[in-house]
Amino acid sequence: MRIAIVGKGTSAIISALVCIKHGYEVDIFFDPNKPPINVGESTTPNIGGLLNEVLDICIGELIDAGIVSFKNGIKFINWGKSQSFKHHFSNNLDAFHFESEKFNNFVHQKLEQFGVKYHPIKISRYEIKNDKVFIGDEQYDFLISCAGWYDKEEYVKPIFETVNSAILYTEDGMDDFSYTLHRATEHGWQFGLPFPDRNLTKCGYLFNKKYNTKDEIEEHLEKKNCRNFSWTPRYAKKLLISKYEASNGNRLMFLEPLQALSLYYYELFATYICNFLQNRSLTSFESINHTYYQEMFHYQISLAFHYSYGSKFQSDFWVDVNERAKSIMNLNYKFSEESLLSLYNYNKKHKSKEFMVGIFDYKDYEAIHSGMLNINSDEMLNVNVIGFC
Repeated sequence: MRIAIVGKGTSAIISALVCIKHGYEVDIFFDPNKPPINVGESTTPNIGGLLNEVLDICIGELIDAGIVSFKNGIKFINWGKSQSFKHHFSNNLDAFHFESEKFNNFVHQKLEQFGVKYHPIKISRYEIKNDKVFIGDEQYDFLISCAGWYDKEEYVKPIFETVNSAILYTEDGMDDFSYTLHRATEHGWQFGLPFPDRNLTKCGYLFNKKYNTKDEIEEHLEKKNCRNFSWTPRYAKKLLISKYEASNGNRLMFLEPLQALSLYYYELFATYICNFLQNRSLTSFESINHTYYQEMFHYQISLAFHYSYGSKFQSDFWVDVNERAKSIMNLNYKFSEESLLSLYNYNKKHKSKEFMVGIFDYKDYEAIHSGMLNINSDEMLNVNVIGFC
């Protein structure tokens, strides 16, 4: 089966890797006149696993080559009641930080050596006929668009909006050489991606335009050589557009960069697309789109989970986002504080693996909840388990 992927960014790479993993042949189409957006990014462990499984590339090799830097987890500063705490990855898994231009170019070279065909052509239209997708003279069984923002698609406004703008800059030195920094600030939060080989940190100061303007933030930061980046938090109504088309990456959705969850979901949704290709029935089409919608709800629960603890700041942004986060968490009883603690304790005592807050299992919950409240994780076991024993 031949798959056409439109776009050349990180989500196109992830989609290509997942398709190859499922045994599909991949061609990539991209606009040669569109310059790549070079930004700092980080991953969750699944992306490193995908690279290793498909291209036999390990994180250590990428670090040695200066392509990425090691990521052992997230270091939170001034969130909740803690001055700082660390959220490690479970099961001794690792991730990495990267600059998109360098990393993407490296992986594209590997993909081309692996057999992926590249077409430097801007796609303005394609045709679907006789159960095939036609791009010029080329024909494919399916098309995945990872071509970035597209205002003509129908999108959904998230039930939980947080930050929607960033000032990007570089700082000398590092807070910690192996952790992504998530520092709460008066206006939102700041991410920091360490690159020890150059002794620098790629930073993004995140805020919401509802409360502060770009000029106000730039004046507050007093930084030179900054870049401004804004987006509209949203997600498409459907993952699968038709029997022959789907979206991924920013074309599909983007909310915000907390915990690098976007790349996690880009791989998950690419997997859903490949699952659909095994059985392109109407039932499968509707089921996968419904599951996608459920995943986007749980994604927002994951974000609200973090913001529900607030921060040391009582600014307009934090008061508002904290109140809305608590409300979102209580929309469904299983996400209320009492229920989460009870479920956590049940999982801890009975070694069950059913507990989930978005993508976070009970080990993640233990690290984040105890860290945010600045308590020892053993104190969490003092809560009574009601109705589960």
